[in-house]
Amino acid sequence: MINRLLFKIFNSPLSTLFLHQMMKMTKSFIVLFFAGLAIAFTSCKSTEENELVNHWRLAESRSAHRDSIRNVIFNAVENMEANIDSVRDPAEHRIFMQDLNDKRRILYRNDSLLKAQRDSSFLMISVNGLYDCNLLGVKETGTWKFDGDKKELVTKPAGNGKEGRLKVLRINSDSLTLGTDTSNCMIFYSMRARF
Repeated sequence: MINRLLFKIFNSPLSTLFLHQMMKMTKSFIVLFFAGLAIAFTSCKSTEENELVNHWRLAESRSAHRDSIRNVIFNAVENMEANIDSVRDPAEHRIFMQDLNDKRRILYRNDSLLKAQRDSSFLMISVNGLYDCNLLGVKETGTWKFDGDKKELVTKPAGNGKEGRLKVLRINSDSLTLGTDTSNCMIFYSMRARF
């Protein structure tokens, strides 16, 4: 008796319509649930990744190799300046002074060029996964992502460029340090923090 009653209830046109509507709602709910999960997971980026999105200006560029060469020339200039009076022969003094002035010019040109390049250098990292930069005279655009496990900024230049990786040595809302270590790095300040 109960079986016949249940059979009539579930096989009636009204119950079939009701079940059909419930199935549609369940499918819609499942789709919305998974869409919500996908949005939640994609919007849960790490703090570091969120802080990377910014307009950065280069404040300092450190290169152990470049800095060691500069230091050799700088020390040579200092040593030569300390010993100017020890060169007595006029011909040797003229050659000595010419060499000293050449080294001074090299230092001045190098420092001036580096300052000009640094002053025009920037890195703009957009929330849409694109970047634009001019770093020490090298201009580039492309896509970026953050490798949270390795703490690296991964860039892929537009076209057929090779993927690049830089360690994020330090980051906060005001500054960003990218490089391999503290003696080979670029230190940026946030343009957003300057306004």
